[in-house]
Amino acid sequence: MYYGFDIGGTKIEFSVYNTELECVFNERIPAPTDDYEELLDALDTFIFQADKEFGCKGMVGIGYPGVMDPENNTTICPNLPSLHGQNLQTDLQKRISRDVKVQNDANCFALSECFKGAAEDAEIAIAVTLGTGLGGAICINKTILSGHNFGAGEFGHMAIPGTMLQRYPELPLTHCGCGGHSCLETYCSGTGLAALYKFYKTHIDGSCSEEQALKGPDIITAYEANDAVAVKTVTVFLDILAAALGSLIMILDPHVVVFGGGLASFEALYSQLPEKIKAYVFDNMKLPQLKQAKFGGEGGVRGAALLNYT
Repeated sequence: MYYGFDIGGTKIEFSVYNTELECVFNERIPAPTDDYEELLDALDTFIFQADKEFGCKGMVGIGYPGVMDPENNTTICPNLPSLHGQNLQTDLQKRISRDVKVQNDANCFALSECFKGAAEDAEIAIAVTLGTGLGGAICINKTILSGHNFGAGEFGHMAIPGTMLQRYPELPLTHCGCGGHSCLETYCSGTGLAALYKFYKTHIDGSCSEEQALKGPDIITAYEANDAVAVKTVTVFLDILAAALGSLIMILDPHVVVFGGGLASFEALYSQLPEKIKAYVFDNMKLPQLKQAKFGGEGGVRGAALLNYT
């Protein structure tokens, strides 16, 4: 059996998969946010209960919202204080007497889509999660590309192309939680989309009250209703995302780009982005397929279980 954990800022999801990659058990609990020992207790309780239920010692994989420090294998996970700075892999292995594999949650999402998902037949796949932030991952022949610092695929923290600041000179220069400026996720995420809407609402109408400040789904609804502020916001959002994806395509030449997260169902990503991307790649390049994730919210926990499948 393959055990998968998806550890987030507020929850721990645990699933068990059989050799056919069928989910035979799933449960969520709140994540201990401040107590590391409590978090470990929650993990090994799930593991030992599953061992008893399925009569085996399952193989354990864990996805979490952060990266690993290459110097000492500790997790860099500022959004979950109980896990930040801890050596999760070693500590859990001691508790459960078996190997544990750990990986960034976006990488787990990408791996899931490479096995019977939207990137099943892709030699090179890029995964982009458009949620509260913008996550990214790269898989080559169904293998995660981790990089020298375990940070490959952190597309959200590349600066937006300068051509966007030329095209939209009014664009606000943003400050990112990573310490950088004008990072892609500050414009092209759920949070970024909401910030762009508030900016353009003020820019066009002169003000934007808290009641007028819309979130992602409502912005898309307003866009589809041809609201002027929403149309301007989404146009800029798509242009910035297209320019960034064009740069990634020029570097990696992927066969497919898979979108996950709360904005992945936005139809314009698939109907409008391909044409926009053409402006940022060679004229003769065949664009990758742009696809919505097949496994949706299950991708993180499923991909964590798959860390031991490959």
